[in-house]
Amino acid sequence: MVETDGHDVTGSMSPMLRTPVDPDGTVSRTFTVTDSPPPGRYVVTDDLGYTVGTEGDDRPSGTVAYEIGFRVERA
Repeated sequence: MVETDGHDVTGSMSPMLRTPVDPDGTVSRTFTVTDSPPPGRYVVTDDLGYTVGTEGDDRPSGTVAYEIGFRVERA
């Protein structure tokens, strides 16, 4: 779920669906939605923090930047 205001993404909610993507890989999906935002291209960019290992260890951590793009078209 992605909330928009015009062509700006104002919020999102985790859909609890996971799709592994290889480094430099892409994933493509087509959806039919109701009450869609205006036609156009939308891009969401953000950073995702991560930690490796189990609690108590000296765990490496960092941040990974990501970008998600999608296009809204009229059927």
